[in-house]
Amino acid sequence: MSLRWKLTLSYTLVTTAAILLVELVALLVAVYLLTSPDTLATVLVPVLTEAASDLAPALSEQPPDQAQARAWLTTLVRTGQIPSSAQRNRNFRLEIEPLYLRGALLIGADGRVL
Repeated sequence: MSLRWKLTLSYTLVTTAAILLVELVALLVAVYLLTSPDTLATVLVPVLTEAASDLAPALSEQPPDQAQARAWLTTLVRTGQIPSSAQRNRNFRLEIEPLYLRGALLIGADGRVL
């Protein structure tokens, strides 16, 4: 083998190994961040708090306002986004692919479907 061939092979192997190592580290960091309870809480709490405040008027009535709750759920299922009654300055937004939402239910504290 000539020196040029050895250098080319060495360069190729080292470059391939370095690229794979960088991708592996990036994948591990992404998996850690996406599965960490703190990260999930940071993302979901503001979104779910907003959803609760938007649904509170409909659900606080006795009996609950089913038409308003149904309209909220219909918007969620059609768009994949948690509907908001007011345009707020949000850092996070939950988007769900509408194809994954074939339907949605609101269940009361007593276990009945609203």
